[in-house]
Amino acid sequence: MEDVLQKLRSADERTSPPRAFDLEATVRRGQARLRRRRFVQASVGVAAVVGAVAGAFVVTPLSGGSGELTAAGDPSPEDALSLLAEPAGIDDELPAMLGEQVSQQGLVASTARVVTETEDTKFWAAVNLRGEICFVAYTKHPYNRSATGCAEVAAFLDDGLAIPAGPSPRWGDALLVPDGYELSAGQAADRTLVTPNLAVPRDE
Repeated sequence: MEDVLQKLRSADERTSPPRAFDLEATVRRGQARLRRRRFVQASVGVAAVVGAVAGAFVVTPLSGGSGELTAAGDPSPEDALSLLAEPAGIDDELPAMLGEQVSQQGLVASTARVVTETEDTKFWAAVNLRGEICFVAYTKHPYNRSATGCAEVAAFLDDGLAIPAGPSPRWGDALLVPDGYELSAGQAADRTLVTPNLAVPRDE
């Protein structure tokens, strides 16, 4: 029994008395934790805003139209001449006898579209491997004359594209023009528009 009492006394000596509850210290610690939590939340919010702004900076240029992304905003051949964007048909095929001219000018045959066809001459617009607009004319039998020319889109928009066409050299130059083009006084002096995109020499 004496041993049990001795052990109890020893345990009581090792046990420290409970500390008094400090309300003010507890409140201060709670406020400090709250401030840290608010700082972390604010930091996350700022990071989210920066991320959103960065995303807009990257995505906005990609979401723009293609025209905005081309060098110096240059228009495409289809922008200058909308018939080039029309679906291809059987009548749009270039004659096999024009193969050499097609090769020399680098024409992409699948881009050829008929502009119009007169009694003796057929006219096409096309695009070559350099992205230029090309103008092709073929005068049928018995003349079997042909002519081809190409121009950069910017030059075509300014002046159109003229090539010799018709039954004889004396017939003059046909002029392919972009959508909405108005002939200058000099161009209109000896040509007449037969379609919105083609002016041919006036009949003498």
